[in-house]
Amino acid sequence: MWVSFLVLFVSGYVVMFATYASFAAAPLYINLMQAISWVMIALFAWLFFVPWREFNYDIDEEKWPAAGANLTRIDTINLVNLFLGIIEVVIGSTGHYW
Repeated sequence: MWVSFLVLFVSGYVVMFATYASFAAAPLYINLMQAISWVMIALFAWLFFVPWREFNYDIDEEKWPAAGANLTRIDTINLVNLFLGIIEVVIGSTGHYW
């Protein structure tokens, strides 16, 4: 998963700088998509390093209520990322018309 994030961002920045030469020259929708992507990556990283690890620990220790609470946190983070992804698709598909 982490390698795919790296490849995605490197390839995206290569295309952006090859096309627009700078962040300032890029259209607003490109910069919005970039900002939202960084938020999504931060949410996923936090999910992986905090609730997911706590969830696995709780499962190993058979602390079922705590595992359920962490699973709820994971679901909430995934839901937020889903909505941010939908917003990205809308921005990406309509942004060049702005």
